[in-house]
Amino acid sequence: MRCAKVRKLMSVYLDGELRERERQKIEDHLKICSSCAQEYEELNQLVAVVKSIDDERLPPEFWTKLVKRLEREKARSPNIFSRILRHPIPAIAAVILLIAIGFIITLPKQEVVNADYLVEKHILFTASQPFSEEASWVGDILDIETQ
Repeated sequence: MRCAKVRKLMSVYLDGELRERERQKIEDHLKICSSCAQEYEELNQLVAVVKSIDDERLPPEFWTKLVKRLEREKARSPNIFSRILRHPIPAIAAVILLIAIGFIITLPKQEVVNADYLVEKHILFTASQPFSEEASWVGDILDIETQ
């Protein structure tokens, strides 16, 4: 087993949560790798120190004081409307953005006009009636000056 994998599994090994096969591989590795063995000893000592620390008993009124303090903080903390009033520019920008997006979404879809199609129609129409009023509408759309 490689050092990286042994280091990754070392906590689980210390907790005794590995299968027998993996546990044996780690033990074999620790016998031949002084670096991992040293890290294991340091971690083992740390676990022993942590386990030796006595549990601190909280005073009985701790939870009631904590709840009261949290309620005071909640009452002091501003709600969303007071935050908006303190910072109106971002709020106004957000509203304008939402209105613009809504406007864009609700716009009717415009039909895409194919210029080649318009030119072909204009040529066909003007060939049959070159001096009529209707012959100039495609030129108006394409902004073509007629003489």
